[in-house]
Amino acid sequence: MNNFIDLPAARRPIGTADPFGRPVTATPYFERKAPWMRLLGCLLLIFFTPLILVCGLLVRLTSRGPAIYRQTRLGKDGQPFEILKLRTMTCDAEAESGAVLCTKRDARVTPVGRVLRFLHLDELPQLVNVMRGEMCLVGPRPERPEIIAKHRLDEYVPGFCERMHVLPGVTGLAQINLSADVSADCVIPKVALDREYVATANAALDLRILACTALRMLGVRHGRAVRLFGVHRRVNMPDVSREIEITPASSPIASHQIRPVEAPREVAHAGATSDSWSARTEASAWNGADRPSPKAKPKSGPPRRPR
Repeated sequence: MNNFIDLPAARRPIGTADPFGRPVTATPYFERKAPWMRLLGCLLLIFFTPLILVCGLLVRLTSRGPAIYRQTRLGKDGQPFEILKLRTMTCDAEAESGAVLCTKRDARVTPVGRVLRFLHLDELPQLVNVMRGEMCLVGPRPERPEIIAKHRLDEYVPGFCERMHVLPGVTGLAQINLSADVSADCVIPKVALDREYVATANAALDLRILACTALRMLGVRHGRAVRLFGVHRRVNMPDVSREIEITPASSPIASHQIRPVEAPREVAHAGATSDSWSARTEASAWNGADRPSPKAKPKSGPPRRPR
């Protein structure tokens, strides 16, 4: 299983959330930050409106469909709201497949949409959601109810619902450290970081996350950006994890099964590439039963004469 993580005690501040431990409580800071975050969101919306219009025009000129689309997400305390985003996929991308996570090199993503996603410019219209009070600039990302129901994240991901005790954010601690979700497994490390943020949020951390996000929008690699502002998170794999197996909806077997698996004991960095992670996982996952037997060495002595 990929990216099943917990924050190590060495880098965990006092009171930081443990994704497999006690429930977390939101800090009192969340009650104070809402007004000034909303004001800052309005100022940023005014500043970025020309860029949003230019990006929207490029979307309309290069693909069929509206420039901005609405999507239902679950906000604070599970309340649904409509999130705004610049369209990065083809029109009616989920007409046949239904709600599915976007994978790497997804054919549904348009060329312009790929650039918008890389620079995170497709999230700029969510400043309107911030102005409405439905979102905050920094916080856990809101999830789609269809994805939650399909993968049963509220049941199988420890502490998933606790991240909805606060307003969702346009950016967050998990987003600047980890890549976009491509499978249900990717949700687990993000929930761990979301719960850490809920338990330890403060104004200084929010400003560092916003500054890091600004660098990401300028094309700076996330590894350099998070280290520059001190928001990088080093994470560990637990000894035993659970793997969510998704079977086709038409299968007579239950569509969600959990089985214990042995996780590699390798220490991983958040945001590591999938190739390097796969290499480390493959190297550390060998055991005595699976290790290929070495080739038999030829016996020493003079060569046999042909008869």
